[in-house]
Amino acid sequence: MKICIDPGHGGRDPGALANGIAEKTITLEVSLLLEWELEKRRHWAALTRREDAFVALAERADFANVRSADAFVSIHCNSSESAEAQGIEIYHFPQAAASQTLAMRVMQNLAAALPGHHNRGVKTARFVVLRDTQMASILVELEFLTHPQQAEFLRSRSGQQQLAAAIANGIGAA
Repeated sequence: MKICIDPGHGGRDPGALANGIAEKTITLEVSLLLEWELEKRRHWAALTRREDAFVALAERADFANVRSADAFVSIHCNSSESAEAQGIEIYHFPQAAASQTLAMRVMQNLAAALPGHHNRGVKTARFVVLRDTQMASILVELEFLTHPQQAEFLRSRSGQQQLAAAIANGIGAA
């Protein structure tokens, strides 16, 4: 399979900022590990960014479309006004059956790999990167940066590796 990995945010767009962490940093680190995990499983992977650079939303979708990817996976971290909010959730475009299947398989693998983490479920959204891509597309909200324990998990190399491996397993199962 050809998979396009989209590390959310970047450059002048830091994404969520909480507990001393910028979302753009975590998304890039997990995405690079995801690329490695996918290539280890003999998939072809390409990233919309490999460094701390700004990439417009439309450019992210175009990047995947031009490469005729089989799947598009956008990586993000969540945030909330409440430090108690926690959990992983995955979004897909409404009425996109292939995207819904991919989202469900990735969520099943994340839930199995991280049983102590709250499963917030699979949801629909009309995000540009889901709407404008021409393949199965999902947006994964890894955890809440605003939750102190989850922020530490996201910051840890071990946590990042667990997330990347579970996502790769879910993609491989789709």
